[in-house]
Amino acid sequence: MRRSYIPAFLFGLACILVLGVVRAIDPYPVRAVREIAFDLFQRVSPRSYQDLPVRIVDIDEVSLKDYGQWPWPRSLLADLVERLTALGAAAVVFDVLFVEDDRLSPSLLLSDDRLAEIFKADQLASLTRALPDNDRTFAESLASIPTVLGFSLISGETAVAPVVKAGFAFTGADPSQAVPQFLGATAVLPSLAQAAAGLGSISLSPDDAISVVRNVPLIWADGQKLYPSLTVESLRVAQGVSTIVVNAISDVGVAVESVRIGDFEIPTTANGAIRVYYDRDRPERYISAARLLGSALDEELAAKFAGHIVLIGASASGLLDIRTTTLGENVPGVSVHAQILEQIISGTFLYRADWIEGLELFGFVLIATYVVVMTLIAGPVVSFVSGGIVAGGVAVATWLAFVRSGLLVDPTFPLAGSFFIHFAMTSFRYLVADRDKRQIRGAFSQFVAPTVLERIESRPEALKLGGEIRDVTVLFTDIRNFTPLSERLSPVALVGFLNDLLGRLSDDVIAGQGTIDKYIGDSVMAFWNAPVDVPDHRLKACRTALQMRASMRQFNQQHAGNPENCSGAVGPISIGIGLSSGEACVGNMGSQRRFDYSVIGDTVNIASRVESSCRQVAFDILLSGSTAAGVSSMAILEAGAVSVKGKSEPVAIHILVGDEAVAESVEFMKLAAAHKALLMVLRDGRDGETELLRAKVAGEAVLPALAGFYDAIIGRRADFTAGASTDVG
Repeated sequence: MRRSYIPAFLFGLACILVLGVVRAIDPYPVRAVREIAFDLFQRVSPRSYQDLPVRIVDIDEVSLKDYGQWPWPRSLLADLVERLTALGAAAVVFDVLFVEDDRLSPSLLLSDDRLAEIFKADQLASLTRALPDNDRTFAESLASIPTVLGFSLISGETAVAPVVKAGFAFTGADPSQAVPQFLGATAVLPSLAQAAAGLGSISLSPDDAISVVRNVPLIWADGQKLYPSLTVESLRVAQGVSTIVVNAISDVGVAVESVRIGDFEIPTTANGAIRVYYDRDRPERYISAARLLGSALDEELAAKFAGHIVLIGASASGLLDIRTTTLGENVPGVSVHAQILEQIISGTFLYRADWIEGLELFGFVLIATYVVVMTLIAGPVVSFVSGGIVAGGVAVATWLAFVRSGLLVDPTFPLAGSFFIHFAMTSFRYLVADRDKRQIRGAFSQFVAPTVLERIESRPEALKLGGEIRDVTVLFTDIRNFTPLSERLSPVALVGFLNDLLGRLSDDVIAGQGTIDKYIGDSVMAFWNAPVDVPDHRLKACRTALQMRASMRQFNQQHAGNPENCSGAVGPISIGIGLSSGEACVGNMGSQRRFDYSVIGDTVNIASRVESSCRQVAFDILLSGSTAAGVSSMAILEAGAVSVKGKSEPVAIHILVGDEAVAESVEFMKLAAAHKALLMVLRDGRDGETELLRAKVAGEAVLPALAGFYDAIIGRRADFTAGASTDVG
């Protein structure tokens, strides 16, 4: 790099840094421009229409003309539900609020106090019983078919906590603080709420004043309970399932990843909303309520409703339920619910994961740096043209990501930021850098050749990247019979069980000066001697394994007999532990935005395979030969050699019976002698039943679990032959 360009280069880096901070803060103008770009993507390529089992019964202008102004008598709505029941609808969903008694109900006509002056009390009561009650009629129709009613989120004195008919479960973190919050809702008329199979929020956003509906929450919360949206509740009731599963993670705060309803897994934003992928507003979705009420039930109508989720809502302009989509269309709110259902059923989703924001920031830095360098070395014109080509590539790439995979990758900030960088660099170069360049050339052009002048202005740089090879001990542990356990416990109990047990095992690793690498389902991976030196790391790892064994005994004793806990549900819990030692690569693994301090190499693979051999060997702690060689003072016994995936030769293994105190005990010395005699006859290919029985009796005196180990040897004689005893661990 030319020395005179260093200030310009630093200026460019400063601009990149400032814009990078702006992108990280993500102020409203940046978000607004990004959303407009995503809207443009949808306008150019809207979701393809499919004839899916979702239909809208539209209370349109024609319906109001034929059946009177809104609200209609609920006896008429009951007729609507009964017709849909007869047509075979799978579920009927009302995007309508039912907050008060039907003022048009004949039974309510007698509630006028002035009638008490004309009729006696018993006469009024008799008349009230004789007149039809529209709300009761409507409730009876609602109970005859799976139906869903809506409540609206409000605040104020009339707000109440809605009734929740759906069950909720969550995996990972509690999502109640991640999803949109509300203070209260409109109260659905109790008789109708009781008759309906489901209740959900009809609100499309936390802020009803929002102009364009892009993201619609699937789950709401009041700080304690979770509440479903109308869409989620419709899908639940239509499938006949009782529970909605919310998958959330806890990283920096709590973030929702997806929502599962029956057969459908719905990816969401971090706050549990779905990004709506709109299709054009098509007449095929709608059937006028007037047609449904006024026509005879025929095969044509049955084909439009049989097995469908039917949403009842209003498009009449006077009912004020019009929303704007990302396609720029004004549609009734019920259409948004219907399009979300279509999107879920077809599995057509829009994705914007956390890594995409990192990709955008990285892309901006990469393109902006390219613009800075090109502006310095090639001039503003070449920089602008080449930058334009790169910008076109970014635009095409983000478009293809949207069309082919539904990924929402923002092209606006990388492109706008890079254009700003180009403008700033060109201005700076003209005002500062080129001035210095002219001064240098004016001073030296008369004394040196142009090539020499270029060398005066240049400066080479280098960047070195690399890893670290260390001698480590790697430990894997895994819960035995985890699948039956997960089947017996509820999701909430299972998560609590894993947190409790893995927490204990993790504490043992940390107390033993180990490093926890990762959790893999019901497994823990740890290693010793990195990132700092740990003297005698093999011994410390083995002592940690013994402590894990002791922790498991304590865990089972504490939970024994309690049916609400794991041990009480399926019996004592056991684990398998495998250890191996050797050289491995240790360092930060991953990307520049997200990395993980981890260890990789053959030693890791052997430790994993050794742990998986615990079932075959019928013992809980196995060591590879490389680990056993460094812990000869502990109570260990040879356990033959096992074939492992990925290794051409069997791996010699040992069992860890106990610590140094056990190794020095009289009982273990007798066991060691008996075990040695058994190994000799096994390697010679002899029967060895007497030696096996003697070793088993001696083993039970040291550790009762050794009985299973010696019983398993009967089927493992081949593991103790001379060829199988080769130590390759």
